Amino acid sequence: MIETRYLTHRSAAIYLETSERTLHMLKANRELPYIKLGGRIRYDKHDLDAYMKSNKRIGAR
Repeated sequence: MIETRYLTHRSAAIYLETSERTLHMLKANRELPYIKLGGRIRYDKHDLDAYMKSNKRIGAR
């Protein structure tokens, strides 16, 4: 099995543990980078990881 760095919309939503609708809103609001190849959208795992890190919050005590 080949491990891929680039994910489809559905795979990216699963990877982020969010809905496809939420992922679409993040893309539409330009909060999440994506790649368009021949009319198909792909997400780089490195970008998804960076997005998650940038949204990390420390809870109140």
